[in-house]
Amino acid sequence: MGKGTVLRLVLLSGLGAGIGSGCLPLTVRLGLPQQAAQIQVEHAGLQVQISGTVVQRAPFVQGGAYQVQDHTGQVWVFTEEALPELEANVTVRGLIRSEELSLGQRAEYTEQAAYLQEIERR
Repeated sequence: MGKGTVLRLVLLSGLGAGIGSGCLPLTVRLGLPQQAAQIQVEHAGLQVQISGTVVQRAPFVQGGAYQVQDHTGQVWVFTEEALPELEANVTVRGLIRSEELSLGQRAEYTEQAAYLQEIERR
């Protein structure tokens, strides 16, 4: 079985989580998204880890969202925990999620957007 076949099996089966405590997620070991610009809608359901700087924050009643930037781009991270400080360097393990966003009063424009649901932050 070639590397391409294994990669397709991981993407199709959602086997993003590592097995056992302390294991790196399978997606990280296979070289799947590890940078902000690589977080795409088609990766929804996979568990990944990224590192970068917090450049924006959006507090909610409980938790909120923060944007992490690395040398490739930015990605929003949703959390139920306290938000990190602006300009903090963080490493986030999260689940890639996808949602349809509608813009305009009559939803004239819709787009699928990918983000991370935080599992762990250091």
